[in-house]
Amino acid sequence: MRPPKTYQLLCAFWGFSQSQERLLWSVLARTSGVAATAFRQHLLFYNEHRSTLPDAQHLLHQVCRPAHVLQVLELLWEEGLLSRRQTTQMEELVLTAVDRAGHWCDHQRPVRAHRAR
Repeated sequence: MRPPKTYQLLCAFWGFSQSQERLLWSVLARTSGVAATAFRQHLLFYNEHRSTLPDAQHLLHQVCRPAHVLQVLELLWEEGLLSRRQTTQMEELVLTAVDRAGHWCDHQRPVRAHRAR
């Protein structure tokens, strides 16, 4: 299963390398955990239906809010799909885009360009 463009953009926003992006999608595709599966399904649903801007705000600030992204990473580690090191590296990248109140920072973060796949 190929990752949706929405997922790729989020990974770029979080500062993930392409290898981290591929790794996370592969474990999201294999997880049997309810929360991680729901997270993946939300991303697929959003991408499939080409949602509107209010939906994009919901995706970013509810489905992909920082605390939830961190929770999904921890659940994937608990399930044995990510190593502690991989989990911590991704969590640290996510946290660099979070303000002191635990929300995504308002400032624009440089986004790496995606190569054609």
